[in-house]
Amino acid sequence: MSQICSHCQQNIPLTSVPSVQCPFCDAPLASNSVPQHASRTKSASMILSPFIAYARTLRTVLLQPTPFFQSLAKEHQTPPTPEGARHGIFRPLAFALITHWLGSAFQYLWNSWIGGQVARSLETIQGVFQDVVDPTEFEDFRELNLDRVEQVKDQVLHWFWGAGSVIIDPFSTLFSLLFTSFFIWIGARILVSPGKNGAPQNVSYESALQIVCYSMAPAILGFIPLMGSPLSAVLSLLLGIIGAREVYRTGFGKATLIALFPKLLFFGMLSWILALGVLALVKFVSGVT
Repeated sequence: MSQICSHCQQNIPLTSVPSVQCPFCDAPLASNSVPQHASRTKSASMILSPFIAYARTLRTVLLQPTPFFQSLAKEHQTPPTPEGARHGIFRPLAFALITHWLGSAFQYLWNSWIGGQVARSLETIQGVFQDVVDPTEFEDFRELNLDRVEQVKDQVLHWFWGAGSVIIDPFSTLFSLLFTSFFIWIGARILVSPGKNGAPQNVSYESALQIVCYSMAPAILGFIPLMGSPLSAVLSLLLGIIGAREVYRTGFGKATLIALFPKLLFFGMLSWILALGVLALVKFVSGVT
């Protein structure tokens, strides 16, 4: 083992009798040096701590959602400090963006692999069929070369559109989070009575954003082939309901309406537009006849 002098950065071997001064620069070692192994351990801990914190949060949200959202509710029962308010927004956003991006990357890899396997199988079957029907079709080298160029072009376009969706996923997810949180907040302001039955005194946009962001945790299930996407959608809705129930201290019915408020609003507006279109069409037909 050795120590590092903070003044001259020299390694000093540890002895049975601790050194008071650096033998190279005579600087005091009591406050200016750190054991090398302790410094490396601290550096490794600092590097790994964000990953450990993320994994711990992901596990807690997925396996213990009720206690997790209850802890969020306690944060909103006391006035947060400015630092706490910033921390309460950026940590959930970072968690949701990372989780959704990882899920999208897994889905892209699975879709690419499955699509490639299916495409190769179809090409083999098509090649055998064409050889049986017309064995002279691929004798022309020029025609074969053009077919290969088209295949390469299709593969490049497929990769571009698939990988492009993964690349822009953080930006589209951020817009979706902010947009959805706004309507969750509107729904909570309508359905929740602040300060009654244990509800928070102020139904804030921050609380809605936290619910939406942490409800993104099941997106990590994108690593499950075929069933990952629908499973994550169902579990995200359930987490949203649990989050609304615990954070806003409301019943299951109101929590469900809050979690579904953006979708209900969208389908309500779509139904209203379709109804207006049908009425306009009926008036037009009746006027013509």
